[in-house]
Amino acid sequence: MNIIEILKRNVFELQQQLNKAYKRIKELTELDKVYRQWGYYVTYDTNGDDNAYLKSKLKKLVVYPGKKLSMQRHSGRDELWFCAEGIVDVDTIVPLENENWDRRRSLTPGMTCDINAGDWHQLINNTSKRAVIYEIQYGDMCDEGDIERTVQQ
Repeated sequence: MNIIEILKRNVFELQQQLNKAYKRIKELTELDKVYRQWGYYVTYDTNGDDNAYLKSKLKKLVVYPGKKLSMQRHSGRDELWFCAEGIVDVDTIVPLENENWDRRRSLTPGMTCDINAGDWHQLINNTSKRAVIYEIQYGDMCDEGDIERTVQQ
């Protein structure tokens, strides 16, 4: 057996191992889905215990067509949203000294959006296809207990 045949066999075996690992990760991810009216999310990684200076969390949000998350804010963390699939609108209300500043912007695949602690924000999927957003949370508090929601009509 020559070196080329050995390398081809090793590459094939590595591909098989990677395929098995990918399938296992996908199976585990399915178990961790948290379903909501708007779709679901999966938490991939959480960093920082109670003594950590800066906590962080990575989540995948899947927003179904025609659905939206609640208008919400949180005081203990900032967020970075990365649009991986689909098109979404992001509504934000930024509190200023004497008034609020309202803004709507669209995110398409590859675009990001920063959400600052204390800013009201809402993710909206007005399309007929699902949207996938990766959310990176970072700050003093990265858990669902920090969410304040508005009552919507």
